[in-house]
Amino acid sequence: MIRLLIALAALTAFAARADEIDTAKRRWADSPHGPMLERILPPTFDRRQLPEPRSRGAQLTLRYCIQCHNLPNPAMHDAKRWPSVVDRMVARMRGKGNLGTLMTEMMASVEAPSVAEQHVLLAYFTRNAQEPLDEAKIPEVLQPSGESFRVACSQCHVLPDPKRYTAAQWPAVVERMRRNMEWMNRIVGSKPDPTEPQLRIEEINAFLARHARGSSGSPLAMKERIGQQVTVEGIAEARKLGAALRGDGFDVWIDQLQDWPANAVGRKVRVSGILDERHDLPVYVQRPGEPASAGIPVPEGTDLRKASHRYIVRNAKWSVIK
Repeated sequence: MIRLLIALAALTAFAARADEIDTAKRRWADSPHGPMLERILPPTFDRRQLPEPRSRGAQLTLRYCIQCHNLPNPAMHDAKRWPSVVDRMVARMRGKGNLGTLMTEMMASVEAPSVAEQHVLLAYFTRNAQEPLDEAKIPEVLQPSGESFRVACSQCHVLPDPKRYTAAQWPAVVERMRRNMEWMNRIVGSKPDPTEPQLRIEEINAFLARHARGSSGSPLAMKERIGQQVTVEGIAEARKLGAALRGDGFDVWIDQLQDWPANAVGRKVRVSGILDERHDLPVYVQRPGEPASAGIPVPEGTDLRKASHRYIVRNAKWSVIK
């Protein structure tokens, strides 16, 4: 019975929020300022996509923020920017702002949040804000291979941390951003304009896949980044060929570092440098009846060159992750 009551309450709240969105759209339709209000934000973010949908912050977002424009995504800004945005929006809902009398007229039927509700909204937005990309960790963003991502995404918000999603999830997010940009008359690859940089979806998705959550060290991503500046994380291990890093699905050696300091072995370490490859692992085929040799035994028929392959990081700088 209790679960049923909770479910009914959730459905009632959901229906109420839907009614508020419909009411806002009718207000836009009846207002001479409607077309301007409706185009402030693209309509591609749905209430079902709100994080923490049952939280007070999500409820207040649906109550207040859709009065003047389409539903905002908390990830549209980073945490540093949200305080000024919320202050500006609340001031406008109270009939103040940069349009003077026009702003007062536009907000005549709009309800503004209380001070306490404003604090809840701000906490909700900052808690679910965009996590910005760290250039120190992903220096490739400043290289030609990161240009398509950098140019397109920086038009509307801070560059997002690729680890926000997995490589499999990013294409859907990029497609939603493409629709947003098309709706807002931003750059779109399907409508070439020689006066603007073009949106290259394939290059953006490839960049994000290389640095996405859980895949930055995949074999394919590693192979594609040979000769480039990389940052990888893993467990520091002492091996016969020197200091190595065991990551999520990959191993990499630190060039010219024979041993990790004792306080680093077995701990999580972040390494930055130039990714390279070598074919010098001492592999050999162990045949029946032959004495064991120094090195790494592999089954007969193994491609020895492929088996001897390893990745290294040159000019490495590293630090223990606390």
